[in-house]
Amino acid sequence: MILKLEDARAIYDGAMIAEGVVIYKDAEIYKGVVIYNGAMIGKDAVIGKEAVIYKGAEIREGAEVRKGALIGQGAVIGKGAEVRKGAMVGKGAVIGEGVVINKGALIGQGAVIGKGAVIGEGVEVRKGAEIGKGAVIREGMEMIVKVKPTLSIELNVDCPECNHCFDMVAETNLNEEGWLLNQVIPDKGRWVDAHETFMAVVICPECSVEFQVEGVEW
Repeated sequence: MILKLEDARAIYDGAMIAEGVVIYKDAEIYKGVVIYNGAMIGKDAVIGKEAVIYKGAEIREGAEVRKGALIGQGAVIGKGAEVRKGAMVGKGAVIGEGVVINKGALIGQGAVIGKGAVIGEGVEVRKGAEIGKGAVIREGMEMIVKVKPTLSIELNVDCPECNHCFDMVAETNLNEEGWLLNQVIPDKGRWVDAHETFMAVVICPECSVEFQVEGVEW
């Protein structure tokens, strides 16, 4: 049940709460807190003195954001999690259920902290990092950031008429719904088969001559 601000357990003098903030039953908002528009404060959550909750952030049921902590735009603090004094959680970061972020720790933009993990005092978790469920990260431990590589494939051919070299993947309509790449890289990666059997009819984007392409050189 969503309640009016005055129905929260306590909102202390000096708290600044913007229009459009949603506060659920029995939340506590302490003196000097600033909560920007679109934020959500869950049932039984506690926002400590001088904490700042930015636009669109979610503080879920029973979570605690302690004195002077900062929660970035769109960040999520999970059920029962605790962000202790002076800690900072960056834009779009996700803090799982029951996580403890200790004093002065910094959680980078878009980082994900798994359920029940503990981030030690003063630890910096870098942008985009992922911390697994139940992990304990202490100051001085080396952090490894996970990133996803991007595979880029070009299938270049020279037009026999004008010698214009172009990429069949990017510069023709042959790869609609992935057809072209499915021909070049068949199921189970049969590269040899593609090398010998690939065939397509293409139109040069430069001179509009139609010609046939057979085989692939790697």
